[in-house]
Amino acid sequence: MSGIGTNPSAPVTEKARLFGLLDRAYDRGRCLVYVQASAAITAGDAVLIGSDGSAASLDTTNSANAGGKKVGVAVATFASGEYGFVVVNGVATLNVATSAAAGARLNTTGTGGTLDNDGGVGAEVVEGIGITTAESGGTATAVLSEPYVGATL
Repeated sequence: MSGIGTNPSAPVTEKARLFGLLDRAYDRGRCLVYVQASAAITAGDAVLIGSDGSAASLDTTNSANAGGKKVGVAVATFASGEYGFVVVNGVATLNVATSAAAGARLNTTGTGGTLDNDGGVGAEVVEGIGITTAESGGTATAVLSEPYVGATL
């Protein structure tokens, strides 16, 4: 159990839902937002948060024309339609591409939920998120400060 009265690492179905969509909760120095997965999401995925509380793994397709939309990092793995939390402020484990470098500007990729610093043409910058460790095993430690989709590269 955490300080928010539920386990933020345990997505739930509609019947067990304890929070409203886009509700914020604070746990262990992190700010979390409650969302519903519009498709399967893997723990550590960068996700695009819709104004309706939906969440989808972020990639170059759904980030196109999404400038200014909120981004979070999934705390747990969600099946399509499940509810749960994503981190929007604080520290999280983020899925990143091989060789992603600490301190570099991150951008979307063609792989859902995975960010990189390759500066690929047509990708979007993700503002308000940075990794403090180099990629190791497909993940890195990230610090988030209300991330959002930025400019197209």
